[in-house]
Amino acid sequence: MNNKKGLTLIELLIVISIITILATSSINLFNLVQKRKISKDIDTIISALNSAKYKAFVEKRTCGLWWNNSKNFKTIELRCDSDNDGQITDNNGYDIIKTLNLSVAFQDGNRKFISFLKEGITFNVVTLCPKDFKNLPSKSCILVSNTRILRGYLKITSSTQCNSTYCIPNL
Repeated sequence: MNNKKGLTLIELLIVISIITILATSSINLFNLVQKRKISKDIDTIISALNSAKYKAFVEKRTCGLWWNNSKNFKTIELRCDSDNDGQITDNNGYDIIKTLNLSVAFQDGNRKFISFLKEGITFNVVTLCPKDFKNLPSKSCILVSNTRILRGYLKITSSTQCNSTYCIPNL
């Protein structure tokens, strides 16, 4: 009587196939979750920009968004001017209306804030992009011009930077 216990080659191949399928599914799921986080954060930023623009127009005072002084940020403050000097960055001259925490880091082209005047326009042209250019959703950058807030497509090149040259607006 031959009483050897073990796996046959076919059983081993089936187990390896199942493990491979599960690993591939989890990688795709991770990419999908990352894209969804970025997309949700972009929607949050656009909503905050529209709120600041609306608040500035309705309250007839300068309002805007400010992010911390680092190149990459995960926190944004919605601020309004409190001392009527037209600035949201001076010490104690602003009210913090809301603080937003993002799930992924973002970067700006060259600014640290964007403010809207009492007329609802801005002179701070800003482009915001996710810090990491991997697993990006199709519309993955924000371009703010004087009167418009646009979600755009990030054109990836070997030297991609977050600026208006690489953010193609979705018109």
